[in-house]
Amino acid sequence: MIDLIKLELYKILSKKLIIIMILLAVLFGGINIYANINPKHSGFDSVKEIKKIFEPYEGRVIKEDEVRKISTKIEEIHNKKKKDIELTKEENLYYYHLRDYMIQTDPMYLINGERYRLEDIKDEIKNLESKGKTNTFEYKNLDYIHSIISKREAPKFYYKFLWNISADFNVIATLTSTLVAIGIATIFSEDYQRNSSSIILSSRNGKTKLVTSKILTGVIYTFITFIFMNGIYSLNAAAIGFEGGNLPLSLFNGYEGTPFNITMSEFYLRGLATSFMGLLLYASIIMLISLILKNNMLSLLFGLAIYHVPQYIGNFITGNIGRILREINISEAVRIQSSFQYTNTYNILGNPVLYSTVLTTLVIIVIPVTLFLIKYFGKKQEI
Repeated sequence: MIDLIKLELYKILSKKLIIIMILLAVLFGGINIYANINPKHSGFDSVKEIKKIFEPYEGRVIKEDEVRKISTKIEEIHNKKKKDIELTKEENLYYYHLRDYMIQTDPMYLINGERYRLEDIKDEIKNLESKGKTNTFEYKNLDYIHSIISKREAPKFYYKFLWNISADFNVIATLTSTLVAIGIATIFSEDYQRNSSSIILSSRNGKTKLVTSKILTGVIYTFITFIFMNGIYSLNAAAIGFEGGNLPLSLFNGYEGTPFNITMSEFYLRGLATSFMGLLLYASIIMLISLILKNNMLSLLFGLAIYHVPQYIGNFITGNIGRILREINISEAVRIQSSFQYTNTYNILGNPVLYSTVLTTLVIIVIPVTLFLIKYFGKKQEI
């Protein structure tokens, strides 16, 4: 069994396209890390220099009047930039890096397609109470979301953009899913393309151990790819000693509306776990497609389509069907950021259940089903 797995892994890792993509990932990752640690493009020699200039703001609560003053200042700086007037160090900081410190003071919360501010949620809850609609899903949902987000820490200035890069699961998911698709789309179909399937299937273990070894190879390759790509991106946060990992997730750009009261490091670890499960499901589906279609190119095309097409189609469809296509798909299961960024819920037996819980539960259920189907159809292969 081990020898079979080694052989299958060698066949995948020796593909020229896989080697090229790995080299490009290392090159791009290295350049990205160097640019972030040495932000000379913005007029600074190091991250420490940026932090030193902004030190007076660090840890302070972001107030509305302060935001207005800063917005006015930024507008002035942009006008200077348009006129090719040289900016000072502090102005460069505002121009290039202010977003790395600030977040919205009164964020919008996306709740099942509708956007609310905290006060809007409170008003709507009172409105439903006055109408005696406390037993409706709408009331339960808003009350549930309010109970979560009302406990939030006030927005504060913190330096955090290297964490945002390391935890950019959207970018990482695109790279890992592409590597997985290219690597294992031919894991079964290649035997048919090379006309070696009749020999393999007529062998003693052609429909048992060989199928199992291919499944294990797909899982191992997926794990290696996942660790490799996330390892490269984690170097950004590692470069600053993972500083800021103890900050609440809601203090990070893009996560102001998160339903989770967790720290950035907790989000990162949880995100890794859930993203890997999504990627494992994707790999399992691609292996099943490869086994059924028995064609290398079709397996790859269908594999890529399953990842990208449902969400794309969902963008053009309104209502619940469009929402399900946009949210319940392989792409979101691997990227996972929307699960942590938005307060979307689903009505499960009259109770609000967070979108992330629904998606993760479905992934956990479907993975063993897909692996069973691979084993089943593997035994049913005909010579």
